Order: sequence, then C-alpha cells, then structure tokens
Amino acid sequence: MRFYKLSNPGGLQAVKAALEALDSWVQADSEGGVRVVKIERIRTTPGMLEALVRISYKARSRRAWSDLFMLEAQQVGLEVFLEVHRISGIGRTDPDFLVDSLAKRLALQAVDDTGVN
Repeated sequence: MRFYKLSNPGGLQAVKAALEALDSWVQADSEGGVRVVKIERIRTTPGMLEALVRISYKARSRRAWSDLFMLEAQQVGLEVFLEVHRISGIGRTDPDFLVDSLAKRLALQAVDDTGVN
C-alpha cells in the first residue's frame, strides 16, 4: 500500500474524469512492449472515490502480465489523498506509474479547462 497527495487537483470529480480518460489508454515503451490501463470500476460516495484499475503489459518477446490496483481517493480541503493497494499481480507495475499517469491527465484537464496552452 502506498500513500500520495495531490495538491489542488480540482476535486474528486476531476479525479474521476481523469481516471475515465485513462480508460483503455495505451503506452508503448522503447523495448517494443505495450502497456494498457483499464479502469474496471469507479465508485463514488460523498467525499470519497474508489477505482479498480488493471494495468497490463505485453512485451515483444510475448511475455505478458497484469497488476490490479484499488485506488482510494479522499478530498480534504483543496487536496486529494490517495491510497493505492495492489490487489493482485506479481508487482511489475509500480503504483507510481498509475499516480503519475493520473497527475499528468489532471494537468492536461486543467489546461483544457482554462484554454491555456
């Protein structure tokens, strides 16, 4: 389990929108592999968001694996606190990858919302 803090991400609705934007996102790496982020479930309650996220990887050498994470987000003031738990998998995906991808998507949303390039 890892803990993270996002400062001023725009609230839980912005986090939810960023997660939805990451659904089925594909990233190629320099070794010819492909990483796919799949949002399996998002559940919101007042002040909290839970998401089940699967990250799969297929290498050119036909090796494949996936890790399943539970992401829990709580808003406190302007900050959102995240807990990331690995539910299953052999642990080849670092939870930092998920949180970094989410933070980048939130930053893109903020630029899109303000119209600033």
